[in-house]
Amino acid sequence: MSLPLLVLRPEPGASATARRAEERGLHPIRYPLFEVHATAWQAPDPDGFDAMLLTSANTLRCAGPQLDLFRHLPVFAVGEATAEAARARGFSIAAVGYSGAQAIADIMAARGHARVFHPGGRDWREFNAGPLSIIRRCVYESVEAGTAEGLAAVMPEEGVALIHSPRGAVRLAKLVPMRERPRLHLAAVSPAVLEAAGAGWASGDASPVPKDEALLVLAAALCK
Repeated sequence: MSLPLLVLRPEPGASATARRAEERGLHPIRYPLFEVHATAWQAPDPDGFDAMLLTSANTLRCAGPQLDLFRHLPVFAVGEATAEAARARGFSIAAVGYSGAQAIADIMAARGHARVFHPGGRDWREFNAGPLSIIRRCVYESVEAGTAEGLAAVMPEEGVALIHSPRGAVRLAKLVPMRERPRLHLAAVSPAVLEAAGAGWASGDASPVPKDEALLVLAAALCK
């Protein structure tokens, strides 16, 4: 019997990951450490931009009808899930990056773009915009969910925890005391995310590419 798999990302991503895990014969336990909520926002003049940067599919779910004002812009997306959500909304994808916002920003600059609209979450990671002028709007926020007691109630005696973000790693480390950490093997979406979780875990490995499917391949190996 394989080890249980803790899925800690927010919904609806948690359910999507759990479904993929079950298809691989794994035994997921969903316990999201964050909830995603839409925020009120005011769209800037859509004619003032020549490209749009999307770093999360949450933007497509939460931005509302104002986002459709920017459908004429080429979209540079971080991750295939973001790109798929944008295509489903009727946007045209110019490029997809898999190494974070910095890499996709470099592509935009190389293609001659200058003014970029970036709707996204309240918490975003800094990167070097270079020659790009980037105007941001917060269209969603991730708020903490769950408790130490709630996580302890579902945490197996030995299991694997999936970590999809640095905030998720820090939150997990906050909720699991050092004495309990040897019960969990960590599967992180990137080395930076694994590092953010700190020490004391049974083991820790990072996915070779920051994609959910690759992360689940790693998790399946750890669950054996």
